[in-house]
Amino acid sequence: MNDDLRIAGEMYFDKEAVPQNASKSSVALKTESGAMNASIELRIVVNEALTITEATQLTIGVYHGDSSDAVSTKIAEVVVPAGTVAAKTRLLTLVLPSTAKAYTAVVMESDDVAAAGSIDAYPVHVPR
Repeated sequence: MNDDLRIAGEMYFDKEAVPQNASKSSVALKTESGAMNASIELRIVVNEALTITEATQLTIGVYHGDSSDAVSTKIAEVVVPAGTVAAKTRLLTLVLPSTAKAYTAVVMESDDVAAAGSIDAYPVHVPR
């Protein structure tokens, strides 16, 4: 059974290559759930296997803010240590808290000059 109730086009990252010794920000999505009859869950999943070299890491943060150009407060983070992570591995499942602001975004940061692989990050609407 597919447990992803997704709205077409709502993706933070879609097959997005991990950055190499850099950071990469997603688009900011409007994720107010007050008017919906659902909760919003954010999922970050490995699309193509990740390879992070020794003594480095990939950090993926979830941020929120009041507008699409002011998404700067971190609400969650996952750190992927050196090694390999298989495709389809779920790195993070986060039900957005009721205190989350109107917009959310995902930011990847890596200190690995040879980081490889890609991720998907997307909201899922979970019926209440």
